[in-house]
Amino acid sequence: MFDWQQFWDKQAKHKEELRQVARTLNNQLITEQQLAEHVQFMVDCLGLNGKQLLLDVCCGNGTFTRLLAAHAKKTIGLDFSEKLIEHARLKSSDLLFEQANAMKLFEWPHYESYFKRVDAVTICFSFQYFDTVEKGFMVISQLIPLLKHGGHILLTDVPDRSKFFNYYNTIPHVISLIKQMATGHNLMGKFWAEDELDFICNENGLSGRKISQPPHFPYAHYRMDYLITKP
Repeated sequence: MFDWQQFWDKQAKHKEELRQVARTLNNQLITEQQLAEHVQFMVDCLGLNGKQLLLDVCCGNGTFTRLLAAHAKKTIGLDFSEKLIEHARLKSSDLLFEQANAMKLFEWPHYESYFKRVDAVTICFSFQYFDTVEKGFMVISQLIPLLKHGGHILLTDVPDRSKFFNYYNTIPHVISLIKQMATGHNLMGKFWAEDELDFICNENGLSGRKISQPPHFPYAHYRMDYLITKP
């Protein structure tokens, strides 16, 4: 099994903030404008208006967390990479960043104190690393007790199985995929199907819907968003 924690601790050694969280396309960093547009898209999807308690799970070095925080009353960032959390704390001393594993969120010391208090949860560019339906189910089911009724979970930049060959559309990409699968080091993680996410929602008594990103977004050609709501 691939050690994602070790992988992201290693990513944290990069000098560029966006490269630390792999926000690149064709090995080029995405632009600040692209980042800002994506954050605004997330804000609109969640209906953030400065009054909510926001939990950013798998926050990495806090790149998205800091921008989202401007639209929430209180924002908390959680990530299992100690190195990335260190970066996040250095860049945002006024926000709360803590090390926590989304697969074992119940072990987070403050877990019970946030029961039914959270308005919105974001999981950005990370749900692919929960690479089975069982793992994804585990993550979502541990977030449910924290959400208020009517609260949302936004999975953003999720690799879309229906667009699998929009990404693996060249011989080098396919060869890379075969090599990664043979060594157990598939750096793309899981391409999720909409019906798999629907299944997780249905089993947990939640509603969910797929959201297509604006076509000019850097990853829109092979990724999707998915909005979950607690009734």
